[in-house]
Amino acid sequence: MTLTDYVVIAVYLVGMLGLGVYFRDNDSEEDYFLGKGGFGWFSIGLSVLATQLSAVSFISVPAFVGARPGGGMVWTSTELHAPLTMLVLMVVLIPPLYRSGVISIYAFLERRLGRTTRRLVGATFLVNRALATGVAIYTVCLVLETTLGVPFWHALLFIGVITTVYSWQGGMRAVIYGDAAQMIILFLGLFACIYFALDAQGGVAAWRQTLDPARLVALDFTALGIGGDGDFGFWPLLIGGFFISVAYYGTDQSEAQRLLSSRDLPTLRRSLLFVGLVRYPVIALYALMGLVVGPLLLADAGTAARVTADPDRMIPLFITDYLPAGVRGILVVAILAAAMSSLSSAINSLSAVTVEDYLKRWFGAGAGAGAAAGSYRGGGAGPVTNGTPPAPAGVATVTLSRLASLVWGAFILLVASLVGGANETLVVVIAQIGSISFAPILAVFVLAILVPRARAATANLGLLVGIGLNLYLWLGVGDDLFWIWWNVTGFAASLVTGLIGSRLYPATARPAELDLRPDWQALRSPEAIVLYVWFFLMLGVSYAWSYLG
Repeated sequence: MTLTDYVVIAVYLVGMLGLGVYFRDNDSEEDYFLGKGGFGWFSIGLSVLATQLSAVSFISVPAFVGARPGGGMVWTSTELHAPLTMLVLMVVLIPPLYRSGVISIYAFLERRLGRTTRRLVGATFLVNRALATGVAIYTVCLVLETTLGVPFWHALLFIGVITTVYSWQGGMRAVIYGDAAQMIILFLGLFACIYFALDAQGGVAAWRQTLDPARLVALDFTALGIGGDGDFGFWPLLIGGFFISVAYYGTDQSEAQRLLSSRDLPTLRRSLLFVGLVRYPVIALYALMGLVVGPLLLADAGTAARVTADPDRMIPLFITDYLPAGVRGILVVAILAAAMSSLSSAINSLSAVTVEDYLKRWFGAGAGAGAAAGSYRGGGAGPVTNGTPPAPAGVATVTLSRLASLVWGAFILLVASLVGGANETLVVVIAQIGSISFAPILAVFVLAILVPRARAATANLGLLVGIGLNLYLWLGVGDDLFWIWWNVTGFAASLVTGLIGSRLYPATARPAELDLRPDWQALRSPEAIVLYVWFFLMLGVSYAWSYLG
């Protein structure tokens, strides 16, 4: 790293801190957590993408495609479900949540089912998101330690303190606009890596001669992820990936909170269309970076052994050994941007759930700031109370929210520091924990929206049954079943349990003030038609990659 690289990094970090200062004036919790619903589709779409495409993805996806044994373009099959996911979100899940006017999506569950469901699902989210983010930050700090040559603790504080500060000051506006800027920087980093890797190999023709054709295969219909026959097959990635994706975007506060920040439902649909169209090309760029960088480093006697032993070192080694001064700084900034986007999203959403689902009930007094939410939500039915007693108005609530942001930022850094002394397989374990609970939570939301007679007790039982089944599959079945299938088993077990319970012990009525109607008209909207076409185009592109292989 040279002085030029450090200047580039410093300018970026100062800019992020300035973003927090610029958006520091938040006069209500809706302002702090939702930016008063004033965001357009492009900024929200970029923010959603930036949150999903983490620094771990920036490192690990190219490593899987370009260097890991058995890897290749098959990874892009993980994105084929994206258009189907966005259709379900824009038709079934998000419209009722948006019209309800809630800040925390788990407040919707209390208004529809009851307080116990809200607390149970909210607590599950808090544990999962805090642990997963801590592990992600730990992984990024290891990368920065390799790239920058700074101690792990310095890297941890480098990312954590600055991200916590700008998230604490600026709230959702700083997070979303920061995410949008970070996504643009990430694209610059991707293109820079591809360009300089091709240049180092003598151009496209020379690179094609060294590329392993097997890594171009993008569709594998033989691997089902059952009984050890291979994991990254078309069907498990399409079906299991669909369920985890719908659950993540629709029932995880860190993503749904962005969608609820849309200025209206048409804007929300355009945001989902944007995400559905762009996810596959971005992951394809990640994969292309791996295809280009992998042969270069595997052919280099100085790096081949290190990459073979640990494929995740491929991109950091490429940055340090092959990129010129200044460009190295941009790539480090791209990694920082991806890490800080994930962390800022987690901090804001964890704070939102903590304040809305827990602290407001303990500290509530005076006029509820949440009552104003209906003023910018389409179809809202009067003042929004989120199912809780009114909270301290104005500055007092924002202060409480900022305090929660600081506490969660510190906790995530603590998790990252503890992971640093543990076995690295914990990273995989945390990913599996997400798949244990995501789909059962999705089933609870489906029951709340689509089953009129669903009640809290049976929905809660379904959640516990789904999680329990997935825990058994994890601990009892192990590698004989690819963990992505847990998203199908967990959803099915939770939904069936809830449906049986609603038949045996039906609720007497559901709240009249909630508009739970799915937006069936959206199935014929221009956004939906584009998503239908895009799904089949992606299949065609994937087949073309496989044919080239």
